[in-house]
Amino acid sequence: MEHEKQIPIRVSGISEGHHRLEFDVPPAAVDLPEGYGDTLHIDVDVDKSTEQVLVSVTAHADAAFDCDRCLKPLQFPVDASFVLVYSSDPEDFDDDDSDDVRAIDPDDSFVDIGGDVKDYMLLSLPMKIVCEAFGESIEECDAVVEKFQNRGDDDDSSDPRWDKLKDLNL
Repeated sequence: MEHEKQIPIRVSGISEGHHRLEFDVPPAAVDLPEGYGDTLHIDVDVDKSTEQVLVSVTAHADAAFDCDRCLKPLQFPVDASFVLVYSSDPEDFDDDDSDDVRAIDPDDSFVDIGGDVKDYMLLSLPMKIVCEAFGESIEECDAVVEKFQNRGDDDDSSDPRWDKLKDLNL
């Protein structure tokens, strides 16, 4: 059973030359986690020649994630751009270890860029999402962090469930 194409690009039956495609898909269509908004906009430029198909992709989503420090909701754009080369010429694979050059059978009708869109969009998300990086007030963020760091300093009561552990002699 052939798997369903996430973002199929037709490569057979199209003329040689330049072709432009646009897709608006839900982020779940490429298995992106929640937070990437309602719509993932993808612009694709396809340059087809006799033995190669050059696919240039630009993807955009309006993301909504929480600050990693204070949990304040943040909204910001996530953009990714990449180029893939599909080739039926074995010489293209002799010296190139690049993941961006892929073999294609001349009889293939479609290439699927869904997995690549997902990978590049995930890599485009900052490792740390913090208020300061998105122009939000760092003072508010610091105040929330300080509040949680200092909680319990004034509170002498302890959770009685931990009392048995205090008696252990380790």
